[in-house]
Amino acid sequence: MQNVNLLDPALMPAEPLLRAGPVLAVLLVGLLGVAGHGLAERLLTSRSLAAAGVVTPSETAPASPGALDGGQLVRLSQRLATREALLAALKAETAQPSRPADTLRHLVATLPETMWLSEVELAGERDLRVVGGSLDPLALAEYARRLAEAAPLRGLTLQTVRLEADEQPPVAEGGPAPVSTRLFTLASRADLGGQAP
Repeated sequence: MQNVNLLDPALMPAEPLLRAGPVLAVLLVGLLGVAGHGLAERLLTSRSLAAAGVVTPSETAPASPGALDGGQLVRLSQRLATREALLAALKAETAQPSRPADTLRHLVATLPETMWLSEVELAGERDLRVVGGSLDPLALAEYARRLAEAAPLRGLTLQTVRLEADEQPPVAEGGPAPVSTRLFTLASRADLGGQAP
């Protein structure tokens, strides 16, 4: 015997795309995952703070400021000074020049005609490294003096970290002699000298 479906599929009731049971199960699993992740992060953070010796304010807050004895006060003062020094060091590491475009503009504006720049590095507010070349090595001192007088770099002392003769190409027969050039690196700190360009 053969069964034939005589009903048009358009007349049959449509099945829902999403059922409530599976949707609620997925939401519950997601919620449990987020809550578990939050608890794990809180636990890891508290362990890291404990390992670093950081004590939360709720653990150290005395009943009154007068309840601290001399030893506790000294230890807290030392800990505070250490943390402030660390914070200052981190700020100095990540500090950017307040107006890098002005600094670059002054680097180029004060450049003598006998010099050119090949690399400029600005790091923080007071760290600068300039790499370039010069036809006149005596112009280098004048350039460093001009930079120290320019508004964005006022008072910055630049040192000549490197000054060496550039390699000259071979002289062609009957051609003009090549011009003697010098490569230089100026830096606000000797450890910024880096490598040759």
